[in-house]
Amino acid sequence: MKSIFTLLLALLVINLIGFAQDQEPVQISLKITYEDKPLCNWDITVKAGSAVIGKGVTDAAGFIKFEPYLLVTKSINVYGYKKTANGDKNWSVEGYVTLDDNYFHHMKM
Repeated sequence: MKSIFTLLLALLVINLIGFAQDQEPVQISLKITYEDKPLCNWDITVKAGSAVIGKGVTDAAGFIKFEPYLLVTKSINVYGYKKTANGDKNWSVEGYVTLDDNYFHHMKM
């Protein structure tokens, strides 16, 4: 029984390694709007699970692109932060953002 478990575990590891080697880094891009207006100049952090996969600042149209990253899933978590004269503002969206086949998502908040 122990040898069967060991064999299955070895096969799983080999398959995961093969899957990771077949993958190419992809560039994630987002458009973020609130009530149809772009969120501009926000510090954005993108995570896959708890791993940070990108950080950047949205442009005047609410767009942001991140450096290419090797993704295992198209589901990401997105966090926003902005320092203003009225204090710090932040938000998070966890478990709701799934990238399309072009690794893009328009977040309409």
